Amino acid sequence: MSSLVSYSIKNVFMFKILFCLHLALINKCNSMNRPILVSIFFLVLFSCQNIIAQTETAQNKLLLCNLTESQMTLRKDSVLNTLKILILEKQELENGYAFRFPGTDQMMDSLTTFIKSERKCCTFFVFGLFASSNMDELWLKLSGPEGTKEFIDKELGW
Repeated sequence: MSSLVSYSIKNVFMFKILFCLHLALINKCNSMNRPILVSIFFLVLFSCQNIIAQTETAQNKLLLCNLTESQMTLRKDSVLNTLKILILEKQELENGYAFRFPGTDQMMDSLTTFIKSERKCCTFFVFGLFASSNMDELWLKLSGPEGTKEFIDKELGW
């Protein structure tokens, strides 16, 4: 959440600069300074738009699950625990984990189904599914914004 606060502070600061430049353009400024002020005005305007876009992206990546408590409990008791038992290896990543599973077609189908359902309820997850050429192993990569590892540990129990 600290990144959202910093974006908001930058946003307010940029809009203040934009407003002051606008006033300077409207008020009496000599014709020699006007092109420079116009350039600065648009530079700050584009910076504000970029900050707003970054803020919206950060807000969309909050670590929220759309399932209710009862739905999450049911999911943990069925799908998540079934997959947890089948994990052969867990590797910590910078912003998530990679899990090794058996390389069977049935396992690939199960992981694909898991990804399809998880991306609907936990929209912040970034998924990767990697299969070895000899059907020996599958790797499921779960990553996302800051706090994703803690979410996986607490909510998925993996």
